[in-house]
Amino acid sequence: MLGKWNATVFYINRRKNWLLFNPQTHYSVILENITAKELPNIQEKFREEFLLQLVVDGIDITQNKSTGSWKTSGSTLPMPTGALWGISMRYCIR
Repeated sequence: MLGKWNATVFYINRRKNWLLFNPQTHYSVILENITAKELPNIQEKFREEFLLQLVVDGIDITQNKSTGSWKTSGSTLPMPTGALWGISMRYCIR
């Protein structure tokens, strides 16, 4: 979704959180309380949180089925492929 995303892991009250940042769009998404059990489904969790964040930010995410993209206020976002490619991780030292 939208190319490469960078991730920073940080802890609040001993709970692991991820800050995902897209360098192309400068858009950020935070995934809270990530556990090892959730890692196999992290792509779906990211997709859900990303779409929720777009709605909260007032971005129209109406999907155009003919082009396979979403309509937004000023541009078109490509349809998600279901994979988080290019995430680079940087861990916070406690």
